[in-house]
Amino acid sequence: MVFLTFLGMFTNQYVPIWMKDNETNHMNMVVGQLSNLKSGIDMQVLNNNEQVASAPIFAPIQLQAEGVPVFASPTMGTLAFTSDGGTSGPNISISYTYKDGSGASYILDSTNGGLTGGSLEFYGPNRYYIQQNVTMENGAIMLKQVDGEAMLSGIAIRLVNNSGQWSLKITLTSLTGVSKTIGGFGTKSITSTLEYTYYQKLNNSDRHDVGLTIVTKYPEAWRQYFSDLLNKSMIPYDPNNVVKSNSAIVNNPGYRTVTVTIPDVYILEYTKAVATISIADIGV
Repeated sequence: MVFLTFLGMFTNQYVPIWMKDNETNHMNMVVGQLSNLKSGIDMQVLNNNEQVASAPIFAPIQLQAEGVPVFASPTMGTLAFTSDGGTSGPNISISYTYKDGSGASYILDSTNGGLTGGSLEFYGPNRYYIQQNVTMENGAIMLKQVDGEAMLSGIAIRLVNNSGQWSLKITLTSLTGVSKTIGGFGTKSITSTLEYTYYQKLNNSDRHDVGLTIVTKYPEAWRQYFSDLLNKSMIPYDPNNVVKSNSAIVNNPGYRTVTVTIPDVYILEYTKAVATISIADIGV
């Protein structure tokens, strides 16, 4: 009788606490693993030398949270890679009107190099801890759960104020490859190979707005990120500088749009990076 009482107490009280701790630690591990992948890609972009081939980056992602032997099974996870699909799926497009040495005007936009996309997303359908999504898209890492979403690590961007004129440096990363979803248990290998980077330094002595259009499943995270960025940069507040659409995109279900306007930019330094992602469906 005493044994059954102890067993019932262990099963009903200690196992849920133990499993919640396992799932919490696992989600923290996934955030760390995706952050390491992002950092590796960022370093490759920063140190890119076109005369030398880039070595692939390997990153393991553990799908499952450990269980409690005999009493609770492991909690499975799902890893989904969505390749850059142009204007379908997650993407960011940048636009800017610039001038050449003769004063002729040109436009950088989504049709001539100003479009990046793709994402790598982990979903943890936790049973004891809160369910979460962790995603890497366009060089940023975000977290989403039932009560909200947040930017964990932003994109490479810098705004510099020169007497009311703004110079902007920004790097956006496209993830390409074969779209794939893997669910279950075990550790999966992710390989990232930097294909190329393309750098442009564009000027407009008359100053012009830089526009960013973000198509994402994480609109609030992006909205808050850019609102904070512009506020910290001391750009005069304008509610129209960062706008989140509340309507889903008709031909892109599950996604919403965030539009960002960075005013009076006279120098734009824009780097587009393209990395190929592959997922090995092998357990370790």
